[in-house]
Amino acid sequence: MHLGQTTTAYCSYFNRNRVLYVLHSDPVEGENIAQAFSEQGFMASTSSSFAGLVRLAQLHSPDVVLVDLDLIVSEARDVVGDLKAMAFGVRIFALTDDHPEATHIVRAVRSGTLSVFVRPYQMAEMIRTVIEELRVDLREPGQTYGRSTVSGPASLTQRELEVLRRVADGETNKQIAMVLGISPRTVEVHRAAAMRKLGARNTAQLVRIALAG
Repeated sequence: MHLGQTTTAYCSYFNRNRVLYVLHSDPVEGENIAQAFSEQGFMASTSSSFAGLVRLAQLHSPDVVLVDLDLIVSEARDVVGDLKAMAFGVRIFALTDDHPEATHIVRAVRSGTLSVFVRPYQMAEMIRTVIEELRVDLREPGQTYGRSTVSGPASLTQRELEVLRRVADGETNKQIAMVLGISPRTVEVHRAAAMRKLGARNTAQLVRIALAG
């Protein structure tokens, strides 16, 4: 299957020993996602409850877990923290509806989620993103991947930095626009520019970069 810009540095057969679990409240949707990763060689299974996921992890420790964002924000436990304690080095991604709350994304990223995939899911992009993260295991010193157009935090304007800080605080475009006295559309422009300069594919990655800074 062609997945865009995957290179010979990482081949699909590297996935065959990778264990991936999907924790989703909708069993059908969870199974569809797991099937897509199975077709790429992953050992993929799904569960609709955290207890079920624990049972799966007792059989095989996961490399990747895709978690329904609703479960992250609604469960009394720290789902992401518990997953990290359960499996050393596990990569955790969130799955969410088409209009997620900004505060929910920030909460997920702060807890350790690497990225958030928004419905309708773009499976090729989802798989590519997970594989890019797993590629880190195979990189050699001096080897680089990713976008050559990434210019880094130093290239951000003061306005872009302000927008970035407020995005990391969980504010919406409308809230940011009101505080800064600009239009929501202008906020979107600054936000898009920051994402391009920092190499962030989505809001979750942008927040993660902002928090790391």
